Amino acid sequence: MKTRFLTLTLTLALAAPAAPMLPGYLTDAGAGKEVELGDYRTPDHLKYPYVSTYYVEPTVREGSSVRIGYYVTDWNHSKARAKDDSARFDVTMRWSADGTNWCEKVAYDVKTGDGEIDLGVLARGAWTLSVEARDRRSGLPSGVVWHDFRVVSRDFGTCRDGEWVRVTSDELKAYGVVRLDSDYERIVPVPVDAAFANRRDNWQKRAAEGLRRVEEFLAAHPHADAARPGYAVYVPAVDGVPVNRAFEMVRIVRDAGYDTNAVACAARATREGLQRLLDEKRAAGVRKVTLPRGVYRVDETPVTIPSGLTLDLGGATVKLNGFAGCRALTFRIGSGSDAALENGVVEGDYFEHDYANSPNHSEWVCGWEIDSAAWYAEVRDVVTRNVTGYGGSNGAGKDAPGDWLTYAGRKGPAANTIGLAGKSHPWTPGGYLPDGRFDGTDTARWTSRAVDVTGFVPFKYLTVSKMLGYQGIRTRNWNLTVAYFGVSNTFLKAEVVSQYRVSRLPPGARTARFSIEVASQEEAQTCDLTVMLLKIPQNGAIRRCRFERCRAVGYAMSACRNWLLEDCEFLRSGEALATCAFDAEDGWDGMQDVTFRRNRFHDNPNNDFLTCAGHNFVYEGNVGAIHLWPRTYSPCIRSNDCTTASFCCANRNRTGYGRYDGNVYRKELSLGGSGQVYQDWNIVFDGYDFRSASTNARFRVQSSGTGLFRNCTFVGVEASPGAAEGCTLRDCRWTWARWNSGTWRDCTVENCAIPRVNATNLYERCTFRNVSLTPARWGAQFFRHCTLEGVTIPSYSNRQDFDGCLIDCKVSDTCRLPDVLTRPAAQP
Repeated sequence: MKTRFLTLTLTLALAAPAAPMLPGYLTDAGAGKEVELGDYRTPDHLKYPYVSTYYVEPTVREGSSVRIGYYVTDWNHSKARAKDDSARFDVTMRWSADGTNWCEKVAYDVKTGDGEIDLGVLARGAWTLSVEARDRRSGLPSGVVWHDFRVVSRDFGTCRDGEWVRVTSDELKAYGVVRLDSDYERIVPVPVDAAFANRRDNWQKRAAEGLRRVEEFLAAHPHADAARPGYAVYVPAVDGVPVNRAFEMVRIVRDAGYDTNAVACAARATREGLQRLLDEKRAAGVRKVTLPRGVYRVDETPVTIPSGLTLDLGGATVKLNGFAGCRALTFRIGSGSDAALENGVVEGDYFEHDYANSPNHSEWVCGWEIDSAAWYAEVRDVVTRNVTGYGGSNGAGKDAPGDWLTYAGRKGPAANTIGLAGKSHPWTPGGYLPDGRFDGTDTARWTSRAVDVTGFVPFKYLTVSKMLGYQGIRTRNWNLTVAYFGVSNTFLKAEVVSQYRVSRLPPGARTARFSIEVASQEEAQTCDLTVMLLKIPQNGAIRRCRFERCRAVGYAMSACRNWLLEDCEFLRSGEALATCAFDAEDGWDGMQDVTFRRNRFHDNPNNDFLTCAGHNFVYEGNVGAIHLWPRTYSPCIRSNDCTTASFCCANRNRTGYGRYDGNVYRKELSLGGSGQVYQDWNIVFDGYDFRSASTNARFRVQSSGTGLFRNCTFVGVEASPGAAEGCTLRDCRWTWARWNSGTWRDCTVENCAIPRVNATNLYERCTFRNVSLTPARWGAQFFRHCTLEGVTIPSYSNRQDFDGCLIDCKVSDTCRLPDVLTRPAAQP
């Protein structure tokens, strides 16, 4: 039969909302005051390009070339978002050993994307590097990215005679350190089936059921004292592995003769003895200490590993003795250089902890931490397990005996910061140019008073940002211009830098003025910017570590720069509280240039890898699920094997210049996230092929209006792309959510069932064949220049709520469209 077409206009309907796919316990991770952009548009003279670095190898062997990788793009991220590859850049790297004499190399006329500059073979010593890009069309510079690295001798790290000691049993006794051949704690699995382990009951109900099974087991298998007094932990387990949230279901039975007070005293003495041993060995010139294998029980006060010392656990287990309290730490690496922890087990008091009498949910009972100004610190080949709170962590901190977080000398949380606002400090209209000239006609910027920065000179750097809190961008652009002046107000240099990122002071700097992009004097006064320099760890690495059954978080990241997590494993972590195997949260915008390479996440009960913020996270070659909140600024996610993935996107200032290439997605992919649709910014996936492994396990893919699929194919999947261009969908089904509003252009949809369309959408130049589309409430469906063949739009009981129309469409007589919808709809 010949198919006939006609052009018509039709009023349609929309649908009940479905919950957005958002893993984790968090709501909007962008909490905290930030500037609302509204309809504001950045003027052309402030549309800076963006440049970032890949992992800068912090320690280079003498005789090896220093190679620095980078990524560069224009203000609009045009290649990734619009397939516009016309932008060209000059990328400049400058490096110096003394901060005065600088070498320079420039990569001219480079395209958007990755590049590398070879600095050549450098002399031994500490080096400073700056990276800057300039857009050849606009002439505008990017923000300057600063790094520090070092060139060392070929035998660096090799211990000479007397620099490596293996501690003897007699030495341990002399320091009061108690070494056990095995621990007092014995785990006794109470067999339960997988059905119980996988139940998602109310926590209290599930805990009560687990305890009941433990009591039944004990009744049938009475506890027998061990030959050496200790205690047994009876816990529900499947194949010997304790179930999720096992800490709520344990029964601890102590043997006759087990003296908890004596064990606690020995744990304190052991921790104090280990600290004295490490301090004295380091003072004697020792660079590596290896402990005898065994078990060492310690109390909740950390053992601090001195600067320049590696503690080799020698396969030993250092275990936190059970206690009641919300804060503990087993090992700490603080300010200094080249401290390391390696080759052993750090174990918490997960089973023995007195949760009932601990305040604040015991969240800060942690395994180990790298904090303050710790440079070149490493933790490697360490298993961290059974920790009540966080397994490992890093972040800003203070050093004993108690100076505050910033470098500049005085006490108190505010004394070391310089506020840029205040009644006596009005802002001046206009802004500084990179050549040092002041443009008073610039209506988009305001400039601070001259600030005395001499307190930062000994530390070489300063930052401009909000002081702690939830941070976030404080102005209308991450970038600002800093102009430095010397004696007699002599201009020294000016450069574009980003909030929270360091700016290096030039020699002779005395004062500085800061030009920010805000709309008014009032906005400048309330942006809450300060000049400061936090003590944060830099150039550190976590290698080949395993995080197992860490109750709140396996690894909790906070502030750091040029950081690496490589070849680590995360399992059974994140049961409660933060519920993440890896969580980048409390460092917010102070987490910068972090590389995650070849890590494995599996068997975690909630989130595998979750980031709430951070700048330039490079995530490559990892396995597991991933969720990025929209405040994860300019991530690079590539060549990963993702079970599920969720990449949220907000506006330019929140989400920045993300790129997502060459990943495998096995179960679920979500782009854009929930919340407001920002028409000026999106995440674009180009050329992907999404297919389900079977009809019983359909792959699920969806996006909001800030996620765009371009030239993608969807076959047999549950697909709800909010925005699509040039895509093909065959044999798909999906449920739309309210936040899926978007536009489809030049797409082909065949043999698909679309139940309860629930958002306002525009379909332009699309073809629909054998498609059932059920509109409902809360939006409208607009078809413009589309072809409809065999399309069914069922009638809906709430006819008055239908909205939408067909505009210049070709509709075949095989379509079944309701003839009762006559009210015209406004066109988009």
